[in-house]
Amino acid sequence: MAGRLDSTFPSLVDAVRSGAPVHEKVHGAPFWADLGASSARTASFDRLMAQVSQSTRGIGTAYGWSGVHYVIDVGGGSGALLREILQAHPHLRGTVADQAGSVTEARRYLATHGLGDRADAQVHDMFDYLPAGADAYLLSRVLADWDDESAVRILRTCAAAVPDGGRVLVAERVLPREPAPGTPETAEDVAETRRLTSHDLRMLVLLGGRKRSVADYARLAGRAGLGLRASGRLPGGATVMEFRLAGTAP
Repeated sequence: MAGRLDSTFPSLVDAVRSGAPVHEKVHGAPFWADLGASSARTASFDRLMAQVSQSTRGIGTAYGWSGVHYVIDVGGGSGALLREILQAHPHLRGTVADQAGSVTEARRYLATHGLGDRADAQVHDMFDYLPAGADAYLLSRVLADWDDESAVRILRTCAAAVPDGGRVLVAERVLPREPAPGTPETAEDVAETRRLTSHDLRMLVLLGGRKRSVADYARLAGRAGLGLRASGRLPGGATVMEFRLAGTAP
């Protein structure tokens, strides 16, 4: 699957000039449709995502899950991230919500890791409907795959499902804050900006998505009726942003 992804990069200039993805031009179908058309590609992609998910490492322990009893991992792929969370918190139950190919693999994966009694996987379209009533809806490395309008649609689906007092969690590598005037960027910020610029181009070429700052995500979430309550960086480098329904108590 990695080779198939990389084969789109000779058309990078076209993507930059147009601001649109070029996956369909190269492979004859948009990225997600092309992926879903092949169970082998879906399985390969889920394995690849599990291998490169180090940015969200530590989410099971670095984020406070004490007020959560049931979490839905939206676009959760093979279930690897949900496994980390559930193994760290025996009181939790969870569901992976994804496309059919990923759901089949997630059910097998979660059962293999002894979580069949606390975890399941269901086919859901995150642009259309998610089951109501979970305490937390987790979007881990999902929204960067999409343009702003699509990201808002996904957030609105989560907002429609989350109850008062529940939370929508967005876990992404975020662009560093602009330094204050007259303050030079740190070497770490420069390195992170370069790394995320590379990822940003990959998102554009494949999907039309983009990397964003915490302020960018807060702006998009506001359009979906969600307000940012807290954010914190994980040991792996991603940032977890906690959103609640606008107007609800902290």
